Amino acid sequence: PPRDQRELLPPNDPAIIVTMKNLGTAHLARGALGKALTYLTKALQADIAVYGPSSLVTARTLNNLGYAYLEIKKYDKALQRFEQALDIRLNLLGERHTEVAKVVKNMGHVHLGRGDPDRALRYYQKALSIEQESSESRGEVALTKLYLGRAAREVGDLQRAKKLFQAAATEFGVRFGTWHPLATEAEEAAEQLSEEIYRQTWSPGDNE
Repeated sequence: PPRDQRELLPPNDPAIIVTMKNLGTAHLARGALGKALTYLTKALQADIAVYGPSSLVTARTLNNLGYAYLEIKKYDKALQRFEQALDIRLNLLGERHTEVAKVVKNMGHVHLGRGDPDRALRYYQKALSIEQESSESRGEVALTKLYLGRAAREVGDLQRAKKLFQAAATEFGVRFGTWHPLATEAEEAAEQLSEEIYRQTWSPGDNE
């Protein structure tokens, strides 16, 4: 009978590792988080064995594993993986690299999920400052502004949140089209905040 890839190759062969990562990310995308964690954990162990604990390959898998934990709201484990990935990328790429910004932004997601939007704002702002320096991160800039808007809304800074949502909507519209779901989400969030700000500032005497 035909044998599968695992029988033909050694367990830590790069092809096996790539397959495990692909399966992990595929399960993550379809919401099968238990399977995603299983494959990504195995991939991480293989990465460490083959590439070392401080390689960029290992950092990428740590980041993906952290995101899987984030999706199931295991924030402590997610933050631990993100911090490990961040340390590696800082050491190898420096503070202003876009790969650093990606991990920093994910750490912002952790803090927002934990109910600490003030801290999330700081992480998102740091990620944005890095992304704005790179012409390759235009789509990421719009996305980070959307996240910043959400965090600003949570802390009650409605004017700032509105401006961020408007900026994100404009950038998403230019890059992907005005009917893109992210452009629509940002535009609707800005409109809702405009109405909320109006209600907060309106008084009965305004119509006299």
